[in-house]
Amino acid sequence: MLLFLFGKDTYRARQKLGEILKRYSQLPKAQRNLQVLDCAEASLEDTQKELTISSLFQGKKLLVLKNVFQNKDLAEALFKQKDMLEKNADTLLFFEDGEVLPHPLLSFLKKHAKSQECKPFDRTSTLAWVEKEFQEYGKTIEKDALAFLIGETGNNLWRLSQEIAKLAAFLGTRLGVRAEDVKNLLHLSLEADIFLTLQAIAVQDRAKALHLLSLHIKQGEEPLRILSMIAMQFRRKIFEVAQNFSTAKLKQSFEKVFEADKNIKTGRVKPASALYLFAAQA
Repeated sequence: MLLFLFGKDTYRARQKLGEILKRYSQLPKAQRNLQVLDCAEASLEDTQKELTISSLFQGKKLLVLKNVFQNKDLAEALFKQKDMLEKNADTLLFFEDGEVLPHPLLSFLKKHAKSQECKPFDRTSTLAWVEKEFQEYGKTIEKDALAFLIGETGNNLWRLSQEIAKLAAFLGTRLGVRAEDVKNLLHLSLEADIFLTLQAIAVQDRAKALHLLSLHIKQGEEPLRILSMIAMQFRRKIFEVAQNFSTAKLKQSFEKVFEADKNIKTGRVKPASALYLFAAQA
């Protein structure tokens, strides 16, 4: 049997893979034979070995082939052996994390495998998903709070799942999430993360600072908002980081904040680029 799980919505794709593996793990031990192969750097020889060898003493094999399309040579070789894949007695699950570019093997799997593509949710689906997730925690969320949460995070289910878990814990025994809860918690989360970025800048760990900023960008945070939080943190936490700054360096960092702000607002530099440039030069 051929299975194919893929899609740009990596959260739901990985969640679905987890569900499949969990169901399989609940089979009697004598019926289980699970193998997972990350094909991104796997050789054709290793992959063929897994495809052709079945256990004599265990049940039907579930072979998970991850990231085949990240290995161009392997993808080409497997397409040439498509008849063997289709006739294989074991269950072969192709799992691709993220977008898959057009490829003959992709077309083959879409046509011959039992496939599921996890496409990013639209706004309506995201709203329904968030409400369902809160119900899993025994909570509800008010409409204005839900609208604000989605407005801040978009359809990034990775971030939404984290924020939902934090909000559920924050509520304690209270059942309903209000708009002020979301605003306060999102603000506190960003503020704490920005201080870590500021600490990295203070000790000249530019790689860590750039990495932390890139995470904020990927989570959908607006660069101008991040920059304003950095400026605020400089003012509020200055004594905690000042020991790592000389007076001249502190002045320079403030100037770089204002320079980045000006570059973004005047359109001279793309917002994300201005933020990264600040971290590299501050």
